[in-house]
Amino acid sequence: MERKAAAIIIAATVLAVAVVGALAWMMLPDIEEFEVDGIGYVTAYDQAVVNGYDDRSNDLVIPSEVEHDGKTYRVSAIADKAFKDSLFLTVSIPDSVQYIGECAFLDAMVSSIHIPDSVEEIGDGALASRYIRSITLSDDNGDFKMIDGVLFSKDGKRLIAYPAGLPASSYSIPVGTETLDGYSFHHNYMLSEIHIPPSVRSMDSTFIDVKSVSAYHVDPDNTEYSSTDGVLFSKDGKRLITYPVKKEGPSYEIPAGTEILEVDSMSVTQLEYVIFPETLRTIGEGCFSYSYLLREIEWNGSVDSIGDYAFKGCISLESATIPDGVVSLGDNVFEGCDNLRELNIGSGLETLDATMFRECTSLTTITVSSSNGYLVCIDGIVYTKDVKTLHLAPKVLTDTTVIVEDGVTEIGGYSFTGSTAEHVILPDSVETIGEYAFRDSALKDIVLGNRLESIGLRAFMCCYDMASVEIPPSVRTIGQSAFYGCNSLTGIVFPEGVETIGDYALSNCTSLTGFNIPSTLKEFGMMIGMSVLESVSVSPDSKHYTSMDGIVYTRDMRMLVLCPAEQDKAHVEIADGTETIAPYAFSHCKGLITITVPSSVRELGEGAFYRCSALTSVDLGGIKTVGDEAFNYCTSLSKASFGENLLSIGKNAFLGCSALGSMTFGCKDAPDVGENAFILGDGRNTVSCTVRSNLEPGFLDDASGFVEFDYVKL
Repeated sequence: MERKAAAIIIAATVLAVAVVGALAWMMLPDIEEFEVDGIGYVTAYDQAVVNGYDDRSNDLVIPSEVEHDGKTYRVSAIADKAFKDSLFLTVSIPDSVQYIGECAFLDAMVSSIHIPDSVEEIGDGALASRYIRSITLSDDNGDFKMIDGVLFSKDGKRLIAYPAGLPASSYSIPVGTETLDGYSFHHNYMLSEIHIPPSVRSMDSTFIDVKSVSAYHVDPDNTEYSSTDGVLFSKDGKRLITYPVKKEGPSYEIPAGTEILEVDSMSVTQLEYVIFPETLRTIGEGCFSYSYLLREIEWNGSVDSIGDYAFKGCISLESATIPDGVVSLGDNVFEGCDNLRELNIGSGLETLDATMFRECTSLTTITVSSSNGYLVCIDGIVYTKDVKTLHLAPKVLTDTTVIVEDGVTEIGGYSFTGSTAEHVILPDSVETIGEYAFRDSALKDIVLGNRLESIGLRAFMCCYDMASVEIPPSVRTIGQSAFYGCNSLTGIVFPEGVETIGDYALSNCTSLTGFNIPSTLKEFGMMIGMSVLESVSVSPDSKHYTSMDGIVYTRDMRMLVLCPAEQDKAHVEIADGTETIAPYAFSHCKGLITITVPSSVRELGEGAFYRCSALTSVDLGGIKTVGDEAFNYCTSLSKASFGENLLSIGKNAFLGCSALGSMTFGCKDAPDVGENAFILGDGRNTVSCTVRSNLEPGFLDDASGFVEFDYVKL
């Protein structure tokens, strides 16, 4: 028992560190994370806990001991979710492992698992995988046993795992079983009936994702559970635990007396019509999720709690009523209900988040009870009662011109996402536009008020029809990807006062020919895909940026920020003293043929020369680091040389450089070379290339994707 306790403490320690963070690390001696042969470990004392694998598809062999920094650790536990969704097909668990954590192999692709005699504790859902066909157990294991291919505790009181691949269509849980582990029947597609004996006292999330059951049968002598018409309930009938996925019949009237619909209890069913009883109070998390046929619910007004994702993916649901007793809705509660047309909000709801209705593309009519003290509906749009925040607009608007109410200070996140609004007028009172507020909308133009200070993350992303926008001088912050993909936008002017323009704010604006950098701008993020950009003007009063030969640099000239893609430059000479070329700085410069990179440049950012299709050669003598995708699809690049400072080349750095025939490495030590850094041609790398270096050719290993080249020693 001391060994069992030690293993559980170690695994619990791993979880505590994950949850509590740095404080937990400080409280534990010698705790450390490391990786050996693709397997991740966490250590405490002289023990090692396996906490992950790098998702390679080859077989997984867990060692009984592992060495790190000259110390040997005994591998004694597998952490919770360590191999969740992993791709390996077979696994070998050593005799040293004592504890297998909760959901450790959840939906891993392994088809069979052998439990050695050393394992003394197995967490809920540890072996819950749709792919597992069989579980075997060492004859000497003193803590577990197999009964007809099903894993139990040694005393038979706890059912741990029913392998998804067992062929039976009906299963009777043995008499004497008291506990059914969570996910113990996970993703079973074979069973149509399950019989529960009188001895069962506890089951939590046991039958989630059981795909083929048409009826549950509970022995009438069971004191905790009951079944009515094949539906599983608590004994007192107050909790509906699981509705069989394959139960026939398009409609179901939930029995009077039912108060709670448990988590996922009616998900993925074939129901079309459901009647709630007046006794119903709680709809659990994911309760009806992905019940694709569900089109109508008779609410009866009694519900006061609706959990996260409760109706997610109910693509046939046409209307929804939020009963008066509901004070708050769960996250993403109606997400993906793309046929939902009508929403009626009762008197009790205190707040509304538009993410609750994400991808409800047909939402046309919204009403709010006149008795609601927190929300109000004006012209079909939901605001807070004080009309300070706009929460939600219908996706389908009768009038595509929207005039937002005067006094509103905030346009809530996602509020107009995907809407048919074409013309929007904001009052001067608006100070903030939330994240994703107008993403994917039909917006053609918008009037922004004169007090607007912040445009949020992806606020106008993919507003494909918006040709122009006037930024008022009150704006200070423009968030990441704010105008991403606005491919009708031809120009934009940033007034004095703007201080931050986030990463990708103008990326993939494929019609944008110019913009400016005002003197107040302190931070300008990376951009990509501005393929017709001709010029960027920089205020001469700027303390943070400057322009030389039409190229934008930081004021101190240490970083080259951006070269407009459509500048008529076949050759660029980077200013001496520059140390960094920013991510995507030369992206899509199709006319660039040659470039002079001074020895002062040490760093090429991610995608620095992304798709410079005419670039023929580069001499990177001073470079230390080459970022991911730095020369991605520079299809004319034939020659590249690196000096003695080179430390690393990022993943996909030269992907698609099909003309690259010569590379010279002047470094004395082998650089780190990222995955697929040199997939030059058709994926099999048949492109001819000569590599000149004093290094051993093995530094260009298989991971780089560069497997065929001629080697010449310098």
